[in-house]
Amino acid sequence: MATADRNFDGLGAHFQNKIYRSPKGKIRLRVLQADFQEQLPELNQHPATILDAGSGQGQFSLQLATQGHTLFLSDLSQEMVVQAQSNFAEAGQNATFLHSPIQSLPTQLSQSFDLILNHAVLEWCEEPRTIIKTLTSMLAPGGALSLMFYNIHGIRLRNLVRGNLKKVKSNQFKGDPGSLTPINPQDPAEVIEWIEQLGMEIISHSGVRTFYDLLDATPRNKIPLEDIMEQELALRYQPPYRDMGRYIHLLCRKPH
Repeated sequence: MATADRNFDGLGAHFQNKIYRSPKGKIRLRVLQADFQEQLPELNQHPATILDAGSGQGQFSLQLATQGHTLFLSDLSQEMVVQAQSNFAEAGQNATFLHSPIQSLPTQLSQSFDLILNHAVLEWCEEPRTIIKTLTSMLAPGGALSLMFYNIHGIRLRNLVRGNLKKVKSNQFKGDPGSLTPINPQDPAEVIEWIEQLGMEIISHSGVRTFYDLLDATPRNKIPLEDIMEQELALRYQPPYRDMGRYIHLLCRKPH
């Protein structure tokens, strides 16, 4: 199936060094880990069948695989799929890997899933609502969907702080073609409405990097990352800080 969604072939090294290993990436990972530990206790009770749709290099899925879960990873980028395979092999873990757009997954995978991950994907898609509907259809009754997406309120605040008032006034926050600024930042209220219209229950709503991206360079480099992590974790559920996060993380449950 042809798609206009963003493909990250050729950017694997950038993602590895600038995103996954950076303080921003470490904060993102820690918040996701904390949300899963607090909100999905079943992952510690029995093995689950998990789909990571838009898996990138599979860092988060690899952690779940080491806990004994069965993983399926898919990505639009062949390069990302190959790197994920390498990461799993290096760790001695098995998984099923698919080079596929999300829209085609229902025709390639017959089983339903206990948990589906969709992290930092919606903002790169032309039709994010369709993505959510597709993934929800692949959940088993009682299964959970983990959605993390680029928050339009966070990028608006970032531009206000930087003095980019013309950009804020134009309300145009889409990145240029080929850039690493998302093409389709999402309004959390709209995403939540889509989820609820599908009959899903939202069990967790957190902000990812509620303040770190707004820090000046001096305090950002001076304050120990663990101290920043502590406050990010403390503020992630609390409005209005949650609602200004660079990303929003929603955990949603499909009815039994």
